Amino acid sequence: MSGWNQAPLPRDQILLFRSGADVSPNTLPMELSELKKRQAKLSKALAAANKADARRAKRKSTSKRAVKVPVADPDSAIMPNKEGGDAPDFNPIAAADGACRMIVDADVLNEMKEAETVIPTVERIESTFGRQPEQFLADSTFGTGSILSGLADRGIEAVMPVEQTKLPDENPAERADPTRPVAEADWAKLPRRAQTKKLDRAAFVYDEKKDCYHCPLGRELAFDYMKMQARDTGEASAYRVYTCGSCEGCGLASDCLKG
Repeated sequence: MSGWNQAPLPRDQILLFRSGADVSPNTLPMELSELKKRQAKLSKALAAANKADARRAKRKSTSKRAVKVPVADPDSAIMPNKEGGDAPDFNPIAAADGACRMIVDADVLNEMKEAETVIPTVERIESTFGRQPEQFLADSTFGTGSILSGLADRGIEAVMPVEQTKLPDENPAERADPTRPVAEADWAKLPRRAQTKKLDRAAFVYDEKKDCYHCPLGRELAFDYMKMQARDTGEASAYRVYTCGSCEGCGLASDCLKG
């Protein structure tokens, strides 16, 4: 059989052979059928991307990144994984009663906007049970100005940390006289932000009477100006900015200043 050879069949005959002899003339070949399915998925993904862009434009989002929509599951969204990297995912949320531990509300999001669900969750709980919660417990992700003020307007006590940095058990910045510098031997124990390793705000002690901060070296940071910072939700947050008169010769400058 080593010398046996045969000319290749025409393309249409190959497709007919693959599909069987009883193929209907109205049946699409396998390749064209898969192409149609993929075109349908792409169209659905494009529609989902346009819808997401419209939502972001309505919120006046400051993000410059293009919306990414998975083709295989257009209802999902590309989100960061806790284990690292990005992947198509959903973002489930749930609210539970602190006393009986029963889930009283739940939702599934396709974007990283958990904080925006707090007030709608409260409203749905009130609609379902005829009363709103007295307290709302959540982590620091939900401790934004609009959420705290929204809960306060409804008479709900917000139980959530406003700081995202995990502070050490002993903070050397908390000293009897903040005008005195922290001992150099304790610099490594000062609270720092997990991602940047820069000094956290907890390393600066606020003096309410003088309306100023003292850095770990005891230098005074006076109030300078108000800063407005836009958020992806379209709202703006106001910040009071305090600056140091001179950082010259500071041994912690590289751990404090940007750049």
